Amino acid sequence: MIKIESTSAKTCRTNNLKVGTQLISVTKWNRVVIEITQIGTWEIRAKTLHDDKRGPSASDSAMELQTWRGWMVAA
Repeated sequence: MIKIESTSAKTCRTNNLKVGTQLISVTKWNRVVIEITQIGTWEIRAKTLHDDKRGPSASDSAMELQTWRGWMVAA
C-alpha cells in the first residue's frame, strides 16, 4: 500500500515512485490503473490506463493520490 504524504512529491520520494510507474486502486465501486507521467511538488500528472466507470484518459491530467483509494504499485 502506498503511504500518502503531505505533498505528491514527498509521496513519490517516500514510496520510490518514478515517472512510468503504474499504480492500481481497487475499491468496491471500481478499479483504476494509472501511469505516472510527471512528478511536481504539489501534484503528479498521470494517464489513466483503465477505469471501470470512465474508461482510459485521452491525455495526462493532474491528480492527487487520495488515501481512501488504497493505491498499490501494479506488478
